[in-house]
Amino acid sequence: MLNDPDFDSEFNQLVDLSALTGLGMSIEETKLLASRSGFAPTSRRAFVAPDPAVFGMSRLFEAYNEMSKARSQIRVFSDLPSALKWLGVETLSRSSE
Repeated sequence: MLNDPDFDSEFNQLVDLSALTGLGMSIEETKLLASRSGFAPTSRRAFVAPDPAVFGMSRLFEAYNEMSKARSQIRVFSDLPSALKWLGVETLSRSSE
């Protein structure tokens, strides 16, 4: 993503984890990944995780990101409409689904 010339670190991001039922990451891997954001501090990153286990690991990622120098605005939601509302998006277009 960082090598893409069209990438803008101030883009907002929607990460849909709805199809996952678990994450094969350790706590240390989560901490490391959370500290490596290429996003600006003003970027909003919404994670949608309806599965309780995925939601919990995503919240851990959010907490580790808040403590890192690579901090961005991350929020984890259990449903897509809440995530879209926080991002300031009414609906997804057909091309982005």
